Amino acid sequence: YEGFGLPVLESMACCTPVVCSKVASLAEIGNDMATFCDPQDPKDIAQKIGGTLALGQNQRASLATKLIAYASKFTWKKVADQTVKVYKSLPKR
Repeated sequence: YEGFGLPVLESMACCTPVVCSKVASLAEIGNDMATFCDPQDPKDIAQKIGGTLALGQNQRASLATKLIAYASKFTWKKVADQTVKVYKSLPKR
């Protein structure tokens, strides 16, 4: 289990295709940029990894551009800003 999906974003930021299970936060973070597999089905996992490894050079280059653009939307500044916003929205005691 992954609480937020940092390994998915790290992979995307490195222009690396992602194959992950569609559970918890991985589905949300992976969005339509990851290839999802059934974590309980070894054949499905192997099939999805094999399909990713079989991508041609042009497909890989196109995907890499999309991955880095998507991953760049997630920044620590954005996390901090959203956290402050939540704190400020809480009632004062």
